[in-house]
Amino acid sequence: MADELLSSELATEQTFVDRVYVQLERSARNAQALAREGYGRGALGHEGGLVERDAMVFQAARRIAQLDAAHEGLVFGRLDMVPELDPQPRYIGRIGLRDDNRDSLLIDWRAGHADAVEKLMPLVLGELRRIAITRYGRDSDQYAAVKESFGQATSLLLGSYADDGIRRVWNCKAHRPDWTMTWQAQASATLWRWAYDCKALVPDHAPVAIRNVDELVLPAPALEIVTTTPRKGQRPPMKVDQEGIKFGTFKVKAQKEDR
Repeated sequence: MADELLSSELATEQTFVDRVYVQLERSARNAQALAREGYGRGALGHEGGLVERDAMVFQAARRIAQLDAAHEGLVFGRLDMVPELDPQPRYIGRIGLRDDNRDSLLIDWRAGHADAVEKLMPLVLGELRRIAITRYGRDSDQYAAVKESFGQATSLLLGSYADDGIRRVWNCKAHRPDWTMTWQAQASATLWRWAYDCKALVPDHAPVAIRNVDELVLPAPALEIVTTTPRKGQRPPMKVDQEGIKFGTFKVKAQKEDR
């Protein structure tokens, strides 16, 4: 009986590990596709395309390096949760992985502090935006100052190129281009993911386009569908916040007959 139980447990664990390695290969292909897309942005012919290229290529290269280094000993721990609260175990590994539904598949063993920062930063920035907009208005100097300050901070962390186009010039003590590029890449990836999801939901109302880096353009008939229909994997539909305050939502800026 004990041998049968052990064999069953080992088979279950091996099935999960196999699933993780399949996702690892898929994530590597996605990162390579992101790099190719990033290089394509550099051919758009304007500065925004070059910024997106740098951010996307940097993010893709870093992710590819992480994935390449994680093959050996990828999964090495399991956390059994309180069954009444969460019957599913959590698996710990050398890197973090999510499945196609963006659900956590493998938790990075170093993720404790990273999760706290990742959750805190949107809350802080979101609260600053909310206060500036609700108290002073979207056209106020206060809101403009919040946007300008954040923009300047990210630019300072990124640095700039010298006249020779090779050396990087720093204007502050914190030299963290990885932070700025990560934020830019995440914002771009999120928008492109939404574009893909919208197109999958309403293929008859294509095309879906992205404009000005942070705007999603889709035909008017598609708006009601994407805001009421769950996406693949029962992920929630698009949320609209006409005040433009809440993170993770969209504001409808204009509606025309064809889009």
